[in-house]
Amino acid sequence: MPTKFKLLAGLNTAFLLFLSLSLFAQTSITGRVLSSTDKQPVVGATVQVKGGKSATLTGSDGSFTITSSQKVTHLVITIVGYESMTVPVKGNTIGDVFLSTSTTSLNDVVVTGYTTQKKKDLTGAVDVVNVKDMKNIQAGSPEQMLQGQAAGVTVITSGAPGGPTNVFVRG
Repeated sequence: MPTKFKLLAGLNTAFLLFLSLSLFAQTSITGRVLSSTDKQPVVGATVQVKGGKSATLTGSDGSFTITSSQKVTHLVITIVGYESMTVPVKGNTIGDVFLSTSTTSLNDVVVTGYTTQKKKDLTGAVDVVNVKDMKNIQAGSPEQMLQGQAAGVTVITSGAPGGPTNVFVRG
């Protein structure tokens, strides 16, 4: 009986050791993404392992940490309004990456919920709210500025100062 217990304990120990080795095989890479024009952090840029599945977003200070179980040789950094960049990885940090702005990538891009699509590939109704026109509107919040600017958008407020605003989009 004690030999079966020792054998079972030995197998459990070997299994836990094997499981912990896979955790050590992960690579963490840190860095920071900045704009090349004003050296300000680029918030919300996608940082992805080239040819892999691991991805993350940059934080409010432009920094990121990406963890991958595979060998990482290059990272691809993308965000709307900036040129995409592929950065070689040597070590656990890539330092500061400076992205160049790109006005051509903003042409005919439609933001739809959580994704972006080119206007030519979009099926359905699209409405444009011009920021220049919104500068002349007196409203208590950006949500209230949308009232009457686009078909199918309804903005409801409670009427109380500082009260909540609900925006409903038809469809």
